Amino acid sequence: MSTQCGGTTAAAAAGAACNTWKRLLSLASLWAVCEFVAVKVFFDTDLSSVGRGSLLTDAVGGGGNENGRGRGKKGRFRRRRYTDDGPSFEAPHMQKKAAARKYQQKQREKQVQNQQQKKQKLDDDDAAMPSESEDSQQLDGLGSPSDGTSYHIFQIAKPHTGSTLLNCILQGLLDEPFEKYSFLPIVKPAEDGRFGSYPQGVTESSVENDPYPFILHDGRLKMAEDNMDVTTVTKTHIVDVEELEEEFGHLFERVFYVAANRGAKDITIREEYCELDNVLCIDYDDFAYTPDDSSLEDIAAIVERVKLGLEEKFPLLIDVDMDVDEAVKRVKLMEKATTEMADKSFKEHEPYFGIHGGHRNR
Repeated sequence: MSTQCGGTTAAAAAGAACNTWKRLLSLASLWAVCEFVAVKVFFDTDLSSVGRGSLLTDAVGGGGNENGRGRGKKGRFRRRRYTDDGPSFEAPHMQKKAAARKYQQKQREKQVQNQQQKKQKLDDDDAAMPSESEDSQQLDGLGSPSDGTSYHIFQIAKPHTGSTLLNCILQGLLDEPFEKYSFLPIVKPAEDGRFGSYPQGVTESSVENDPYPFILHDGRLKMAEDNMDVTTVTKTHIVDVEELEEEFGHLFERVFYVAANRGAKDITIREEYCELDNVLCIDYDDFAYTPDDSSLEDIAAIVERVKLGLEEKFPLLIDVDMDVDEAVKRVKLMEKATTEMADKSFKEHEPYFGIHGGHRNR
């Protein structure tokens, strides 16, 4: 751009003014060029390589120090942070919101992680926990009847404890329907005595050193060693658990003892026996009933009580199908047999329940 002014003396003042305007126009031209260059640089900048925050920083004059802190044109603090696409600025209130969101996100992730860990632990515990059947086997030590484990129950009691009724209930739950009772005498029977003759080929001398050679089953004497397993339950008035274990414990993998006590009359087995894992003691008042005053439901409740006692004391029996209804039927049949034997001689006895003559629900 070119501008000329007059050079006469009279026009000296006008020339000075003209030079002043010339300098102003030059400055205006320079400002226009700078403005043009700034705009061109702005629009020609590759925003993919320079963060928007840096442009904003240049625009507002908030350079800051090497730690990223400084003052903007209006005195507001800015904090420089570096992101994947370059440096940027965040105002203080934006920093708090971002921090809060980040904290909440971490908390949610932590909760999800904790829930997953708890679920995994529960799954692991369930996988490691044995089934009811396995638990019974572990608690009881030797398998279960379903896998072939052999077991036997001796129903032990002193006389006049209601043992005939308890034995009937046990056989109803554990033996085959209509199975005859089995009895182990406390005293060795005499040849041709109350229980009849000895098995063929057996003499008194051949069993002289055997304290308990016989059982009474199906109305006749049989060799105990060979026939103890004809029933699941054997009744006896022998109440010495150690002696029974020594004599017959080797015949089965598991041997249990169910004792009938009558505390009201002080007729009981030794108290320490009842604390043993293989001995269950049941008091007369917990299984006895009055036939004339008891319904089928009352008898069923007694049978169920005995069944639960067996399962709680001997977990191995949980796997046994104990039929309460069959046991109730057996008890009712015993009532009838007791009535029929009431007026007969004491020496007489019937083979199903072991009721002798003159037995009157003792």
